[in-house]
Amino acid sequence: MKTWKLLSLNTCNNPSRVIAGSEPVKWRGNLPYLFCLLLTAYCLLVFFGCASAPPEPLVQESRMEVVSTSIAKDITKRGDFSIPIFETDNFSPEDLQAVMWVKLKDISGEHTLRWEWYDPGGNLYFTTGNYKINKDGRLRRYSTIWHKIAIKGEKAGTLPGKWKARVLLDNVDLIASKEFEIKVLAALTPKPPPVEEKLPPLRDDAYAVIIGIDYRNRDDISHLKYPSEDAKKIYDIFTDPKYGGIPKENTTLLLNENATRVRMLSALRSIKNIDGYIYVYYSGHGAPKMKEDKAVDAYLIPSDVSIKDPEIMEDTSITISYLQDIIKQSKAKGVMVALDACFSGGGEKSITVKGGKPLVGMFAPKLIEQTGTERVIITSSAMEEQSWEDDTEIKGGIFSHYLLEGLKGKAGKKAWVVVDELTDYIKGNVIRTARKLKGVAQNPQVSGNGSFTITRNWQRGVVIESAKEKLRIAFSNKVITLEQLNKAIGELDSGTYSKELDLFLDGKIDEKAFGMLY
Repeated sequence: MKTWKLLSLNTCNNPSRVIAGSEPVKWRGNLPYLFCLLLTAYCLLVFFGCASAPPEPLVQESRMEVVSTSIAKDITKRGDFSIPIFETDNFSPEDLQAVMWVKLKDISGEHTLRWEWYDPGGNLYFTTGNYKINKDGRLRRYSTIWHKIAIKGEKAGTLPGKWKARVLLDNVDLIASKEFEIKVLAALTPKPPPVEEKLPPLRDDAYAVIIGIDYRNRDDISHLKYPSEDAKKIYDIFTDPKYGGIPKENTTLLLNENATRVRMLSALRSIKNIDGYIYVYYSGHGAPKMKEDKAVDAYLIPSDVSIKDPEIMEDTSITISYLQDIIKQSKAKGVMVALDACFSGGGEKSITVKGGKPLVGMFAPKLIEQTGTERVIITSSAMEEQSWEDDTEIKGGIFSHYLLEGLKGKAGKKAWVVVDELTDYIKGNVIRTARKLKGVAQNPQVSGNGSFTITRNWQRGVVIESAKEKLRIAFSNKVITLEQLNKAIGELDSGTYSKELDLFLDGKIDEKAFGMLY
């Protein structure tokens, strides 16, 4: 067997001088040499270890960074921070502005920012120049900064195409860049098939009488353009399950020649025996009832009226006082009567018996008496005023137009439109529009008051139910608190909305932004 010999060092000071022995290894006699060998190895290890790079620090200093950026149509404030609303990369020339928003993290020391906006041709459209931020130099965990350019009515609105916005830090570092597009016409994309709507049940306790007369079958009475059209629109709203929900079998529609005195009386008399809710609409001519040159009552004018003399006219018309008596005697829970006619004996929607004269310059009594709670009559004008049709903007009776818009939901913010809201909406809009379009006074008159419902605010109702469901989901996802959920649902039910809830309902902010702002 081969025996290894010990390699001994002649001196520890000369590690390169090695003497090979010829005797077998004797551990006990060579311990000094072994010690020198180990010492040499240790020195070599220390030498090369000291030549290595020092380790990096375990904790690095935090640096400023961009944690979020977006292009939006507007900005809102929440405390010391700005929040973008209606984020998008598509704009039209009708949009007011485009906003570039940046959120910074761990900002410290004084810096400068510069926004640069480039048009579709790559040209610098606008720059803010360098301006100072974080002027006190303190460390801030988060900071939000934004800049905007105007679009509507400005040069940007005439430059369609892809735009770019850039943000530079300290005039050197590009920290954010966003592209967006201004489109002249929205792209025409096929609409998805409509989702089948779940319609509410019909209202079996609701009834309607709707009358519209143009008098085109008459040569002795001035013709009107829009009463029958307006009446059809009112009928459609009342019988639409989304809005009025009145069964068609509970509705009487009398137009033009079919609106005779007998048929009108038959429909109106049925009001007395109904114990539900009744809605009456009349559009046509009215006329004053005179006695010794004084107006004592007024008439609704059927299509077959006779105007040869006062007595015959009374026998072939329907007096307002008779209509009021029917309403007072009715067993109905609520009655609303809307009359788009004028009773002055002059103007577009009024006539006088042969030999009579209009009420101009005469004392005009109040047309309708107080009818009490849940009994409401609204006329399109005061006794001495005219009620107007419009051919330019409305293309219908001014009063009927706002009645229709109110029934569709514009009269209230809740899921149902109630009668008092409707009368307030009609009065305010008719007065303003008659002055604007005709330059005259037309002041609708209201008798009685009521809190009973007229029509569903269908679109608002759908939005409200959808909003409630989204809020519940947001709560289950812990985006909003239980207190915020209950508060928001309370506002939805009351119809009085905060600014944040309005933005949420209009789709301008999502649940997360709503939870932050609310």
